Amino acid sequence: MRIPITVTYTLGALTVAGLVLALSLWATRTFFERDFANYVFEGERHQLELLAAELAAHYAEEGSWDYVKANPRRWLRLGALTRYDRRNRNHRASRHARPPPGGPRGDQQADSSHRRPPPPGRLVLTDADRKPLWGPELRNPEETGPQIERPIVVDGITVGYLQNRSVQRISRDVDLAFSVSQRRTVIVVGILGLALASLFAFLLARRMVAPIKQIQAHTREMQKSGFEGLLTLQSDDELGDLAASLNELSATLQANRSARQQWLANISHELRTPLAVVKAEIEALQDNVRPLTQDAIASLAREIDHLQYLINDLNELTLSDLGALTYEKQPLDLTLLIEELIHDQRGKIDAAQASVTFEHNAQPAWVLGDPHRLRQLFSNLLDNALKYSAKPATINISCAVNKETIECAIADTAPGIDSRDMEEIFAPLFRGERARTGRSAGLGLAICRNLATAHHATIAAQPSPLGGLQLNLVFPRISAP
Repeated sequence: MRIPITVTYTLGALTVAGLVLALSLWATRTFFERDFANYVFEGERHQLELLAAELAAHYAEEGSWDYVKANPRRWLRLGALTRYDRRNRNHRASRHARPPPGGPRGDQQADSSHRRPPPPGRLVLTDADRKPLWGPELRNPEETGPQIERPIVVDGITVGYLQNRSVQRISRDVDLAFSVSQRRTVIVVGILGLALASLFAFLLARRMVAPIKQIQAHTREMQKSGFEGLLTLQSDDELGDLAASLNELSATLQANRSARQQWLANISHELRTPLAVVKAEIEALQDNVRPLTQDAIASLAREIDHLQYLINDLNELTLSDLGALTYEKQPLDLTLLIEELIHDQRGKIDAAQASVTFEHNAQPAWVLGDPHRLRQLFSNLLDNALKYSAKPATINISCAVNKETIECAIADTAPGIDSRDMEEIFAPLFRGERARTGRSAGLGLAICRNLATAHHATIAAQPSPLGGLQLNLVFPRISAP
């Protein structure tokens, strides 16, 4: 089932907010109530100590607890216990004995309270033998023992004990109401948090989905229009980067499509020209316009050879682009390979009225490569220099051994090429100004670049100090075998 991003974000925010609310409630119940109970416990213990000191002063005046045994209500009138225990019962008493409108107020209400027994307190007063003198123990003997006990000491002698029960939990109504209020506050805030989180997630999801839909619509438009048009998305986040990458992809695909169309057009043109020449010569022979002589047959053979050479170059370039050429790499010395190539091409060099020099030091230039493919690479570069240099041409080949690289350069004499075409000359079927007078299809340097790349080498062009073109190759150097 397909779930929209908006729904996913909203449900995710609700889930997180709900977990936070549940955790808050659990923390409030577990930690807050425990800590608050401890706070109340410490407060009551402190009050109990103050009250024990006040009871000791009363005992010193009376000399015994007899008056408490005889008349416990007199103890209440002393005000010692009421200031502590009645404070704990005040909220409950006011709730159970709320006066009617116009009823007694102030002291009248206090005086009338003796008609109704007050709720049991938590204070217990005992003698030195812990026999109850006043407190809930006299009313409910089955109640559990005290939780806090403070001795009442007079002149260094313990004359009694003041005890407080059931302080391990929040028991006073005021304190309990405060705890419940805190819990309700957490619930209300949590519900508001759920609502705000849902709203925020919904708005955020809509904001994120809007550019995604725009990108999706642009992608569909690209499919229809053939990668034309740019996506105008103003954003500084990752979606903006995605839109910029999509525009770059669109431009690249459009450029590749144009290059492919141009490639097909150039191939058609290159194949059509020699075929037209061959067809015209054959028709001339058929119509007896030209006699069938050895010269005519040789002319046809040259055109067919040129056509075969072009087809072979196209096949070689296609295989190198696809990485389908086989390479049997082994350690070899580039200086020896270049020297052998110059020696084998001496006849072609002399026929072109060219002078070829090779500069290198005595140190071997070890590389890992296929001897056949590297010979093809340097042979194509040498042929390119011989073909496009004005006669008499001068070609200088150099090879320098560095710590980690081997640098080779082939420089020729004028004519050169425009500096704007230095990178374009490696494109298939590219023909610069100095190549327009020849019959080359412009595939040689493209093949050379693929061969160099297969050997992890780089190839680049620059103006030659001799006035023509200089091609630089950089190979990774290996240790001597």
